[in-house]
Amino acid sequence: MKTKILRESTIVKTLFAVGLLVLLPGVIDNAAILASAQNSKTIQISIVSDATRLTNTAYQPNPINIGVGDTIEWTNDDTSPHTVTEKNRSTSNDDDSDDKSNSGIVEKIVDEIITNIVVNIRNNMGGSRGDDDNNSFQENSLSLAQFDSGIMQTGQTFRHTFNNPGTFEYYCAVHPSMVGEIVVS
Repeated sequence: MKTKILRESTIVKTLFAVGLLVLLPGVIDNAAILASAQNSKTIQISIVSDATRLTNTAYQPNPINIGVGDTIEWTNDDTSPHTVTEKNRSTSNDDDSDDKSNSGIVEKIVDEIITNIVVNIRNNMGGSRGDDDNNSFQENSLSLAQFDSGIMQTGQTFRHTFNNPGTFEYYCAVHPSMVGEIVVS
């Protein structure tokens, strides 16, 4: 009888130990995730009034330094529609400068019209991405950029969380002279 109780006690202790070994890593991982989430923050960037006339001051603050895991929330505080679109291999070219100050007025108008057409086609293909309740956008799955807000009307917001270190340049696809930079470390 005593041997049976001792054996059952050993089995219970063994099961308890195995259970701890199985659960403990998950608890530790969750604690690390929670600690990381508590350290992350949301930073506000404004697309300022009359941004269409500006270049590197159209997004404020700019440039900005943030930590890995931080979220940026852009708000269109201008009366014109804008985007927040990451520059990447498909949207920027080392041989093609964004500085079009030497271009004639006709070239600038043609560039803006073509950009508007492309952005409108892309947004119409993607359907409605906005959340009517809070007037905010999530990521655009049609874009090759890591982040792209699509067209943001006055008062709309767009959020993106930066999970990797690096320097991220972005611009307005409607007004390509509007540029910004985020340094994630």
